[in-house]
Amino acid sequence: MLRKILSCRLLCTVGVLALAGAVAVAAPLVIGKGRKITGTLQSLAGVKRVQLFISPLHPALKAAGVSENKIRKVWREPLESAGIQIVTGRGVPSIILSIDYFSEREIPDAVALLGSLRFDQQVHINRINKDVRVPTYSMNAHMLVSREAVGRAFGLLVNAMVNDFIGSVKDMADLSTPGDES
Repeated sequence: MLRKILSCRLLCTVGVLALAGAVAVAAPLVIGKGRKITGTLQSLAGVKRVQLFISPLHPALKAAGVSENKIRKVWREPLESAGIQIVTGRGVPSIILSIDYFSEREIPDAVALLGSLRFDQQVHINRINKDVRVPTYSMNAHMLVSREAVGRAFGLLVNAMVNDFIGSVKDMADLSTPGDES
């Protein structure tokens, strides 16, 4: 009985996180006059080219029809429409996508999808006078869905993530200077 209660609490917690994540992803970024913009957001200014890496998918996601090619397709069109090319090469900033799938044996119909995006790029660290490649931006999105809805929910999750990333890049467009594009 204690195990069932703990499982229920875990899924309830994931559900609350999923709701918070959905609100965070759906909420537009508003940059008011005089508001300080974080360095994390500033690091997206002028982004014109990225590499796209996708972490290995959970077998249950593959069984639901999700593939790396489908994810690339979902990302390619909006990025290109926003003027951001997907390329390969040294020195190009990278988007690393990871989608985690969680289920609980005690609650077989519920599935948690946790998406994360990490944006890595070359930066200069003055105190060591060195250029290093580090994550400068990250975001997460969460969903709690029924097992039957995993394929459909996955599409919503991935679309929300690409739209949030593009929105953040567009919000920072005024900060970029000509010749400063990556």
